Formats: sequence, structure tokens, C-alpha cells
Amino acid sequence: MDNTSSIKKYKNSVTRKYISLSNNEIDTITKGDYWVSKKFDGQLWFYCKSNKTSKIINSNERDISNIVQDIKKDLDKKLSKSKNVILAGELYYLTDQRERYGDTISGLGDKSKRKNLRF
Repeated sequence: MDNTSSIKKYKNSVTRKYISLSNNEIDTITKGDYWVSKKFDGQLWFYCKSNKTSKIINSNERDISNIVQDIKKDLDKKLSKSKNVILAGELYYLTDQRERYGDTISGLGDKSKRKNLRF
């Protein structure tokens, strides 16, 4: 299965099942195992590595590897022992305020703001 097919399958089977709960709703969910994470208001991107080639793309195959070179290099280093991997992650703009989707877009478009982008 190629990267694009895997990514679209992930989006259709996993991300559509995300749920958001407020503090007072936690006790209402059924007991069991869950993955819990902070909700960043960013964009879903995928780090894809095949053999020695890697890139960061979205589900439409837009490649931002050249824009977020530092993030890609860091992931290349951390995943150097992996031969083939697709890692889903939220690209967001780090701020001392609440993360905003628009800040992520701005960070991708403005070279001076890229240092605040995180994956």
C-alpha cells in the first residue's frame, strides 16, 4: 500500500472517530483503554519515510518538507533506525496563548515565524 492510500485510510478510520470531552464529561465515558492527547488547533500532517527518503505531506500529498526543514531533520534523526514509517502528527504554532489554526497557516507562509512551528 502506498503512502497516500495509507494516509487516506487512516483519516477515514481513525481521525473521524476522535471525540472531545470537557472536564465534567470524563466520568460519562465507558471504562476501557483510550489514547488521550492535548488538542492542538493545528493541521494534520504525515511524516513518511521509505528506505532513506523522507517527507512531510498532508492527505492531498502537499509536501512541506522544504518549509519545515528543521522539523524534518529532527524526525529523520529520531527515526533513523526505522526503514519505513508513516507518522501522523499535528503541525501547530507554539505560542504562550492558545494554539490557533490560523497561526499555523501564517507560520508556514512567513519564514520569520517558522521557528515556532512544532510537530
